[in-house]
Formats: sequence, structure tokens, C-alpha cells
Amino acid sequence: MFHKTYPFGASMGRVDESLIPLVVELENGTSGSNLFSYVNENVKKKMAFRTLRNGMRLAVTAPLSEIDKSKNLLLFQIVISLLIIAPLSVLVTVVITRRIIKPLKELNTAAKKIAEGDLSISLTQQTKDEVGTLSDSFQQTVNHLQKYINYINSLAYRDALTGVKNKAAYQDAEHRLEEQMRQGRPEFAVVVLDINDLKHVNDYFGHDFGDMLIIDACKLICKSFPHSPVYRVGGDEFAVILEGADYENYEKLLDNFQLAIQEYNENNHQDNRLSIARGIAIYNSVTDLVFSNVFKQADDAMYQNKADMKQRRHEVEQ
Repeated sequence: MFHKTYPFGASMGRVDESLIPLVVELENGTSGSNLFSYVNENVKKKMAFRTLRNGMRLAVTAPLSEIDKSKNLLLFQIVISLLIIAPLSVLVTVVITRRIIKPLKELNTAAKKIAEGDLSISLTQQTKDEVGTLSDSFQQTVNHLQKYINYINSLAYRDALTGVKNKAAYQDAEHRLEEQMRQGRPEFAVVVLDINDLKHVNDYFGHDFGDMLIIDACKLICKSFPHSPVYRVGGDEFAVILEGADYENYEKLLDNFQLAIQEYNENNHQDNRLSIARGIAIYNSVTDLVFSNVFKQADDAMYQNKADMKQRRHEVEQ
């Protein structure tokens, strides 16, 4: 062996015992197509050689660390890239997942509320993807459904002829006030109004004319009690529930109502005049245990007023 750091003619096996297998292969006439691993001075190395024309072999050896340097650098870069890319991938995945899942959760919550009868929902998670389109369609469906329900409720709780609240709405108000009566002492009054001689008008002028008279009477009642709900509880009978400021000023409101009737009759023909009997009852927490007691008192007062009006008219005619 010829080597710059070993004596001339030194045997490979004596230089390093890990080269003995290579010596054996060389003696057997190996072609040298393989890499041979060995350890020299505690350094892992690999050797490759080629046979020259003169029969000698030229060997090239290098430390394993130098041979694998590029591979190790590539592996290091791959590991570093994975350490950077993996958390970023997880973060991006979480963000995208939340972006998809959150609107779906909101849709699920909204669907449960609708199933329970609550249509007062507003979807806030608006995205520009398929989920956003679904949310927008869902919100529009709810809005249309709410509009239709409000329309149906308006038909169910509105009087078709006059447009004011009907008897069903009055019964709901009655239940509400009775609940307040059980829980405390609400302040309210009930006014009952009835159109006089409507049957006579229907018989002599027709029901269309009678309907016009009912509409005019309803307009006067609504104008006289602008801040209180007006209910048509019968063919020619109306009820008004006074609360708040209207309750405190009920005497003034009744006077204004009487003046409104007089003004209407002064501006209309004799056949188109209005006569409306009215009665009022104020809730008393001591004597009125249920709402119907208040209404009955107002109704009795109305019939007494109707009888008085009939008596005065009879006296005038005589």
C-alpha cells in the first residue's frame, strides 16, 4: 500500500484491522464496484477503488460524515421544514375548520330555536362560500316565514271590517291583565261602547249602510282613544282598555269622545248620524277578582247609558 501517512509497502491489514475483509476481497480479484466501510483512528470511513492498466488499484477514501454531509443537510432541512410547516398546517386547518364549523353550529342553534317556535333569530356568520350561501338562504326563509306568520296573526287578531283588534285579541288581553292581577295591582279601566239603533239602520237602509256606520263609529272611537287598544267584541259593540296616561286622563278622553260624536253628527245628514252608548269601569283590586268583573261593570254602565239616552230621546220626541 502506498499512502502519504503510512510507511511505503505497509500491509493494509496491519494499518487497520477493519480493512482485512477488503484485503481478502482484493486477493480474490474483486472488481471494486462496491463501497467498503471501515474505521480508521476512530473515524468511520468508506473506500472505493478502480483497477489501473498496470494492475495496481487506485483507492479513494473519505470520512462518512463528509460523504453524508449533503444528505444530512437535506434531512436537516426537511426536518426543519416539517417543524415549521406542521404547526402552520395545523393552525390553518383549525382556522378553516372553525370558519366552517362555527356557521354550521349557528345554523344548528337557529334550527333548534325555530323548532321551539322562536323565529327571532339573526345569523351573524356571513361567509362567501357554500356555508355562507346556505346561511343567507336560511335567514331569508326565516324572514319570509316570520312575515307570513305576522300576516296570519294579523288576520287572526284583526277585525276584517274595521281593521281594529277582534274578540280573539281581546281575550288575549284579558288573559294578560288577569295574570297581572294575580301578580300585583295593575291600574286599568275598561270602556264598553255600543252603537244605538244599528238594527233599525240595517233594516231600513241595508247592511252595507250599517257597515259604513260601524266603520265611522270605529274611526271616532280610535280617534278619541289614540293611545289605547280598541277591540270589536261584537257586531256593534266595542271595548277599549285604558292603561298608563289614558287611564289617568279617562274623564277627558270620554268628554272628547262625546264632542267627537256631536261634531260628526253636525257634519252629516240626519240619516247618517251616530248614537253610541258607553260605559266605563275602573279596576278595583279589592272587589274585582277576575277581569270579567270589570268588563261586566262597564257593560252594565253602558246599558244604563243606552237606557238613559233612549229615555231622553223619547222625552224630546214628546
